[in-house]
Amino acid sequence: MALGVLLAGCSMVPPTPPSITNRISDGFTPDRLVYCFGHDCQRNQTVTFTPAHWQTMRDLFADPSADAEEERRNIRAAIGYLERIAGAQAGTTADEGGTMPVGYDLGPPQLDCYDEAINTSNFLGLMARDGLLRHHRVEGPEQRVFVNGDIIHATGVVRHVASGRRYAVDSSFFRNGEQASVVPLELWVEGWAPPEQTAVASN
Repeated sequence: MALGVLLAGCSMVPPTPPSITNRISDGFTPDRLVYCFGHDCQRNQTVTFTPAHWQTMRDLFADPSADAEEERRNIRAAIGYLERIAGAQAGTTADEGGTMPVGYDLGPPQLDCYDEAINTSNFLGLMARDGLLRHHRVEGPEQRVFVNGDIIHATGVVRHVASGRRYAVDSSFFRNGEQASVVPLELWVEGWAPPEQTAVASN
């Protein structure tokens, strides 16, 4: 079971560590992207999205009249779709939501929130470089710490161009291939988790 902490309590935003930022690259392309797993990217594999895969992903963003809210819904679906394809190649299709704090290396490969934040940021970068994000730009990952429990959690981030509002793009709460969550970053920093969950995963 994932080690959790109740959402109540104060939080802070510490600097994002190099272990995350150093693994995010604008040099990746759909046919070559390094996918992280094994906790803090201790393991990784180069994965490929074929032209057919990428076109399916592009089709999610095909409506030119889509507003920012719809684009965020499309981002949620696209992250899940790309994760499903990458997971099949990397052997992480059995990844569970949250983080496995002990024994994670004894069973099927798992991802922690750092792995998820790195992969999500690189997926978002591919979308942005392909011109698919009309209303948002990709920013570096952020992390939060709950002072009363020293619990660290990380996420990918996009910024709404018109308003400047930032959103957490977090796939770590869910199993491999499920849609990511996209919520205002200030809400996420305060301890947001999906409604069906009462705890956030620890790294």
